[in-house]
Amino acid sequence: MGPNQLDQIVEQLQEFFSSPDAPMKFARLVLRQQDLQSGMTEQLASASNVFADWLQFSIDLLVGHELQLNAAHNKVKHGLSVRARDDLKVTFASTPPAADGTIPVSALTGPDAVDIFDRPVIEVLAQAPKVGGHRQGLELTQLRVDVPAVLAEAYMIAWAHGAMFHIAAARHFDGRGSFP
Repeated sequence: MGPNQLDQIVEQLQEFFSSPDAPMKFARLVLRQQDLQSGMTEQLASASNVFADWLQFSIDLLVGHELQLNAAHNKVKHGLSVRARDDLKVTFASTPPAADGTIPVSALTGPDAVDIFDRPVIEVLAQAPKVGGHRQGLELTQLRVDVPAVLAEAYMIAWAHGAMFHIAAARHFDGRGSFP
């Protein structure tokens, strides 16, 4: 899927979410028909809204970034030009060097030090975007990976997509025998 196709899909989703009847249409995508038969309750609306928020979050991950995240995604998916590192630590120290050019260890560990990379990092080598129609060189992008946050986000996105696929499968197999 190319960037134009992704942009078109996002545009269609934004149109869908901006319509006045979108909340109920989306609820029908993630909630069972028998749950909605007696009307939309506050609890069902809340569940549907959580799924919608996670779907929007997953869309935001794919579009609207200056970084080459689509290139990074493809490179990680195929294992090309990617390196995971857990040995990189970068700290911003606001303490200036001493007169002899040395920096005390306390400058890197003290209260004025700010860790920039303190977790695993994924490095991606990709072609930089064109500027004025001219190709640029390669750029190395380093993405700090907060593993617990990434796992939690992936878990919630999987629940939202799982709900949609469950409803689609239930509709597809409706009337075809005894399916759970």
